Amino acid sequence: MRTASMYQRAMGASFDRLPLAVRRFHQLAGSQELHGWVDIEAPSSVAASLLAARLCFDLREAGGKLEMHLSGLRFLGVPCPRWLLPRLIAEESGDGDRLHFRVRASLPLIGTVTSYHGHLTVAESEPA
Repeated sequence: MRTASMYQRAMGASFDRLPLAVRRFHQLAGSQELHGWVDIEAPSSVAASLLAARLCFDLREAGGKLEMHLSGLRFLGVPCPRWLLPRLIAEESGDGDRLHFRVRASLPLIGTVTSYHGHLTVAESEPA
């Protein structure tokens, strides 16, 4: 029997309502080779590049999608005031063995800090 993943523990029973590909992806452990594509957008300014930081998320299942909402940010270990938090859009959905994802984080007056979207094929794997 597998140990519950970090996402399973954080989301509880709502994890089981996510599409199969999303659940499989967040249950992977160890070294994996996945196939698909990712389109990454570079930060839009030097300031945005310097602001790469640790982000904290609340995880929710909504309409068959995993939504990740920014709940906190630390830069050099210092918590960011809520009114300065970036706008963040992050979601994952599944279609068969394919995990689709889209993430964008931006700051007012600075622009995009990170943006990426794509898909991965997450085939069923043998238990570790």
